[in-house]
Amino acid sequence: MSGKDLFMGKKIKLSASKIKTLDNCSWLYHSKYILKVPDISNDGASRGTIVHLIFEVLINPRHKKYSLKLQESAEVVASCEPVRRLIEKHAKRLNVNDDENLSLIYKMVATGLSFDFHCKGSKKLEAEKNFFIEGKNFIINGFIDKTATFKTKTKIIDYKSSKSKFGRAELEGNLQVLMYSLACYKLTSVIPEVSFLFLRFPKNPEQKAPVLQEDELTGFEEYLSGIAEFLSGFDTEDAEANFAVYGRNRWLCGSDKENKWICPARKPFEYYTTVNKRGEITSSSFEKIKLNPKKGEKIKENSYEGCPHWNRVAEVDP
Repeated sequence: MSGKDLFMGKKIKLSASKIKTLDNCSWLYHSKYILKVPDISNDGASRGTIVHLIFEVLINPRHKKYSLKLQESAEVVASCEPVRRLIEKHAKRLNVNDDENLSLIYKMVATGLSFDFHCKGSKKLEAEKNFFIEGKNFIINGFIDKTATFKTKTKIIDYKSSKSKFGRAELEGNLQVLMYSLACYKLTSVIPEVSFLFLRFPKNPEQKAPVLQEDELTGFEEYLSGIAEFLSGFDTEDAEANFAVYGRNRWLCGSDKENKWICPARKPFEYYTTVNKRGEITSSSFEKIKLNPKKGEKIKENSYEGCPHWNRVAEVDP
């Protein structure tokens, strides 16, 4: 099924990660969003999921006594029985319950709590705030980690569990900043201040993005509309037009050597999907037993042939 078949007649759902994936590698976009091959989980993403969950729980005013106490250190976080149990429960589920991963989780939680967690002076504080914005041919929706509303401004905080901070160019042209700012402006008529909190940098975790202007948001809407128009006709020819291996993002391909990281779309594999009556893929997994088809859906076994660049036979690379 081509992107054209999938999206014709519908507004296309866009996100910062989807646009970034398309820019980095057209085939990775095709495999992830058209074929919907299963994601290979990694420890970093799993740790981030758990930390976000803890912050969402602790931002509740009735848990303020915990959040104030736990900001002291990772050791205090680990010694708080209710929080420790919650962390360990989800760490076990996501297979990151070894000592090294748990230690990192406790440290990141302590960093997030110690950096003005309750946004002093704010009139309203919301965690995991949902947004839904509809353009002429696109939809953007998602969640904002934390939104603090003050008397004269709105501040958005996005938590990051990555090993490195943004470079200047990454920060100034950041798609997440544009998405969050557009969503906030559409919903409240206020252009927010957006900050990223890098939880693995306890001494100086915050990076502030430049505050955008109204004309920049108007231009961004036009950009989103252009991306949506392109994706409405996205097909296998487009999927092979921008392999990461030929550009600045070659590193995304990884290595096929043992114990080295490799792009999840590089090698062939078998996987399973649930498909609805319209032939649309609704979920996928490497294990059939993990799928829960809804009424009217069927489970289908699939063979993914791998990235065409790395797995084509008897063909000379262009």
